[in-house]
Amino acid sequence: MLAQDNRITVSSNTRVQDSLELKRLFAEFDTVRQHDRAKAMNLLKTAFAKAKAKGFPRAAYIALSDMAIEAREMGDYQRSIAYLKLAEPYLAYPVNKQYGDFVYSEFGQAYAALGKYDLALNYYYKSLAALKGVGKRQEVRDSTDVYNHIAITWAVLGEYNYALKTFRQAEAIASHKNDSEILGMLYLNIGDVYFRLKNYKDAEVYYNKVLSVSEKKYPGLYMGGIDGMATIYEINKDYDKALEYAHKALEISKTIRFDAYSDIGVNAILGSVYHQRKDYVKAQPILQQAFNRAAAINNKELIETIEPSLAKTYAGLGQYKKAYDHILHYSELKDSLFKQEKSRALEIFMNAQLAEKDKAVLEQKLFIERQQSQLQRKNIWIWVAIAGFIILAFVIMVLRRNYRHKQAIQQSRIGQLQQSQEINQLKAQVRGEEQERQRIAHELHDNIASQLWAIKLNMENLNMDDGKRTYVLHQLTDAARDVRKTAHNLMPDLLLEEGLATAIASVCEKTRLNTGLDVDFQEYGVVPRLDKEIELSIYRMVQELIQNVLKHAAEATALLVQLSCADMMLNITVEDNGRVPKENINKEGVGLQQIKKRVAALKGHFDLQIVQGKGTTAYLEFDLQHLL
Repeated sequence: MLAQDNRITVSSNTRVQDSLELKRLFAEFDTVRQHDRAKAMNLLKTAFAKAKAKGFPRAAYIALSDMAIEAREMGDYQRSIAYLKLAEPYLAYPVNKQYGDFVYSEFGQAYAALGKYDLALNYYYKSLAALKGVGKRQEVRDSTDVYNHIAITWAVLGEYNYALKTFRQAEAIASHKNDSEILGMLYLNIGDVYFRLKNYKDAEVYYNKVLSVSEKKYPGLYMGGIDGMATIYEINKDYDKALEYAHKALEISKTIRFDAYSDIGVNAILGSVYHQRKDYVKAQPILQQAFNRAAAINNKELIETIEPSLAKTYAGLGQYKKAYDHILHYSELKDSLFKQEKSRALEIFMNAQLAEKDKAVLEQKLFIERQQSQLQRKNIWIWVAIAGFIILAFVIMVLRRNYRHKQAIQQSRIGQLQQSQEINQLKAQVRGEEQERQRIAHELHDNIASQLWAIKLNMENLNMDDGKRTYVLHQLTDAARDVRKTAHNLMPDLLLEEGLATAIASVCEKTRLNTGLDVDFQEYGVVPRLDKEIELSIYRMVQELIQNVLKHAAEATALLVQLSCADMMLNITVEDNGRVPKENINKEGVGLQQIKKRVAALKGHFDLQIVQGKGTTAYLEFDLQHLL
């Protein structure tokens, strides 16, 4: 299991300089936190209430962030997130701006524990962005810790090569600074990745590195190395040695303070060793207790690790009904939305790229503001020149004002009614299409994919040639993965949760990964949230334009998708450098016809330009004032 840095502490002497009472509360918290969590939490709640009442934003933030850490370490991840959401507004105070990276990192750890890996990665990348400019020393150590969490998440998602690459980045930073604690944590996690890759030789090398840097200095890391060696001995079927190390790790865990995740993990390894020894009587209570605790905190990673051994243990005891129940639950978990979120892991990498573009977006905004300022100065002179004409025209306008005003109101009402009807029709159409997509997606996900996983589990127990069984299992795994991927593509969850810009960025990144095209996504300005049906309609238009590039733009090597929002005008450009066959230039397929209908219903503008030898440019424009 992958190690995580348990907490970041701040000396009570530097927490609040203006309140002796708050200093006393924080000092008492530091004293009791190791042995009395309930009292520690009550002290923090009291400190927060007093800090809020007395107007100490720094103390209020620290109390909330420590409450979030305590809740996470107790396995109450939802409560941890709630405390972090209360703490986040306090980052707006100048005295707290340096803590943004910590809040985002804690958000990431809590969401990762709940299996919401897309949100976890999003917050980790926000943490890296917030670290820039906080001070070189803090940035180096904290960025290493954040890289560690990012790599852990990729490893859990099964992207082991990218996890190792990220661990190496963190290892290089920690080695340069000679930070033995961070190095030990990284060695432990790298060993765990090699273990998951079944490269047990390299895994053992890194577990021994953990033991060499952590003995007598960092008991938590030392226990992790001991646990790792226990799993190596278990794989090598040296069960006596595995039990020796597992019990040693358990004894260490009783002497130091651990979070719920680590404590459950130690017991899970011990139960697994007893199961491998076929000592089912000893294995059953240990594994069952570990499973119950993991289920209580809803940690899907731990449940997935423990449940197969627990099911086989019940089978070994002859309790086949319980064994079947756990196998069924494990099968459902493997194909649940938890696993579906894993299948879209690579899409989340765009969050980092978007974070890196924040500076460019700000510069673009400043440029636009300067242009607007120059335009305003020009307008002043223009208005002076035409002021006389306006006065003269005003006399004529007054005479006809009432008549034209009545006409304008009536025409406006008719236009608004027509637009409202068209938008409602479009919403109904989009709603119907999305309901059908969701029905198909749920059918694929709940029925076909579950059946494939059940077949795979049954295949593992069939008595057949290993090579043939491996081949069939690979086929079933690929089929189940493809079904999950198709189901996910039909349900754009990221659009509903994060909005139009993030969803389109995700589509671009997935296109780049799947096709090899050089896809460049650019975002300028902030797109406000719109009605769900309108966002879905615009999202489907962009999807269709990208698909047209893939289908019809021969020899295309690059694709640009640009999203710009300024002065309530949303502009979308999709441009490629491919060549469209002459016979297809004047053809208008069903997809383009649908785009034109949707654009017209939203009172937008659509333009398509094809230049032979240079590529195709599609341009969409919407006035958001009519859509909000």
